[in-house]
Amino acid sequence: MGTHFKNEDTLKGDTIKCEARKINKKKKIRKSGRHKAQAILLKDNAECTITKPSKHFKNANKNS
Repeated sequence: MGTHFKNEDTLKGDTIKCEARKINKKKKIRKSGRHKAQAILLKDNAECTITKPSKHFKNANKNS
């Protein structure tokens, strides 16, 4: 499993564990139509790990 360091690299999964020294307040965002989601920004030595791969994304479980 690779580690991503480049700008705009993304992680997609059903469950993603994140750790950081600073976490800002939750912000509500629009996804589509009436659906809403929440977003946060992690700062200073942030690290995220997928703990449960998604069944919905194409090729999500291909490397398992």
